[in-house]
Amino acid sequence: MEEKYGFLEAVKNLFKYSKNNKKLYIKSMIFMILFIISEMLYKTFISKFLANMVNKEFDIAFNLIILCAVFRIFGITFCHNQYRKCGVIVGERISANLQEKLYKKIMTLSSKGFKKIGTGKILTIIKSCESNMVKIIDNLLQESAYVFTSFVMLIVIFSIDYKLALGITVICGISLYLFKIELTKSKKLLSDEYKSTDEYTKLISETSKGFNDIKALNFEEKCNNIFYNNIEKLKETRTHRRLLGKTINTAKWTVRTVIESLLLMYILRMIQIDVYSTELAMLLVTYMDNIIDDVFHRIIEHDFEIAEFTANIKRVGDILESDDIEEFGKDNYKIKGKINIENLTFKYDLADNNILNDINIFINPHTQNAIVGLSGVGKTTILKLLTKELTNYTGKIEFDGIEINNLDKECFRRSISIVNQEPILFNMSIKENLLMANENATEEDIINACKLANIDSYIEELPNKYNEIITENSANFSVGQKQRLAIARAILRDTPIILFDEATSALDNYSKNRIKETMKELSKNKTIIIISHTLDLVKDCNNIIYIEDGQILEQGNHDELINKKGKYYELINNSI
Repeated sequence: MEEKYGFLEAVKNLFKYSKNNKKLYIKSMIFMILFIISEMLYKTFISKFLANMVNKEFDIAFNLIILCAVFRIFGITFCHNQYRKCGVIVGERISANLQEKLYKKIMTLSSKGFKKIGTGKILTIIKSCESNMVKIIDNLLQESAYVFTSFVMLIVIFSIDYKLALGITVICGISLYLFKIELTKSKKLLSDEYKSTDEYTKLISETSKGFNDIKALNFEEKCNNIFYNNIEKLKETRTHRRLLGKTINTAKWTVRTVIESLLLMYILRMIQIDVYSTELAMLLVTYMDNIIDDVFHRIIEHDFEIAEFTANIKRVGDILESDDIEEFGKDNYKIKGKINIENLTFKYDLADNNILNDINIFINPHTQNAIVGLSGVGKTTILKLLTKELTNYTGKIEFDGIEINNLDKECFRRSISIVNQEPILFNMSIKENLLMANENATEEDIINACKLANIDSYIEELPNKYNEIITENSANFSVGQKQRLAIARAILRDTPIILFDEATSALDNYSKNRIKETMKELSKNKTIIIISHTLDLVKDCNNIIYIEDGQILEQGNHDELINKKGKYYELINNSI
């Protein structure tokens, strides 16, 4: 499939992804046609001017100069300028449209689909749709007008002397064939180049997120080496691709020079035997030079841009046409918070064994629940399955007796929230971050949520209070502060089910106790599920589930499990 994907296919898909520009396309076509006509007339009159000048017909030559100026001003200053303006507008619209479509599509991808594409590739694809894509589209639209003009000129030469026209066609044909060979060979190199770009873009992204950890762990040299290897690989690929173009370029110019010289000799011979007049010879030489120059300078010299444009549109299509998206059903109910898990089995793609084996969990609405156990036994996996971050499971997961895969997107999203150990906050104000959870929340709602999350007093001490900007990667907030803001955000979402995955791991004991009271209060009308290694948080839960080796070994409240003196009892004693 990739081998068949060429420039024309890329242009076709570009139009498919930007159907809302039809009026501009029509407008630009009108100006292009007018430009072609004016250029043809200009070239015709300039050749007549040269012939009359040689023949010392100065009055006629003077009038022809005026005509040439009129057609050049109309063609270049007006028609081509308007055509270029259309090109700029179309390019900017296509760029913005593609970026909007890409981001919207990315938001529909499943977690598996997102990871499959990769952060580095996603960043470079969206970036490629910015100024670089606009520049390429603008250049291609501009040069297409000149190419169409040359095509019309070739038809005119065919009508005058088909032998000369065939000679010109041979030059163009051989040059374009060599150009095609170059594009084919550079396709694989360009693919490797983009892979290297994706890799170092991903490393830069990871560096920006973990900058302080890298320095604290003394990873600078290791990261420098990784980046050096990536950039060296990219350099080698780029150099190889550009040297390939230089080698083939030598062959193209050799072919042009030899055949063009022969054609000029042919024209000279036609003048000698009185087949061509001086005026006609001037016209044919002007047209021939224009056609060959356009093939070389308007098409072939844009080889890198054409190759990059084709590859970029192909990569855009890889995302826009991806079918690895989230799937939802059609049922829409008001979920109360009852959760039923039956015979649930799950295995990660690259794992040899199941992480969860035929587990069964029943959780009543408006209760506080905890899933406990040693690290790596599947606790977080259960939460990821409940939020549909992971989907390829066997068994049943039901909310209020309805399989979660049968719920439509709106119903599912408004039913469940999660607070992770390392929550994401956006580069905007605290208030704006919280309003993303509930755009209808009042100022009082926001303050109350922050009080419940024990973050209000800290916010009030900030210079701009709730309007304080959270910097990129939340660098001006500690992990504990981010966790409390995420808890406030989950409270504002007001979903019937809230999951806490080590959401208090970075909090001090005072804050943990405040959050524990908040969870207890929330459980009066919500279903709370907690994963925590801080056992003080789970002691007050109505239901505690102990999991080991992918199976549920014990289940009950704290007192019941302590009296059993089983695995949970051991866990409590070992943590003291």
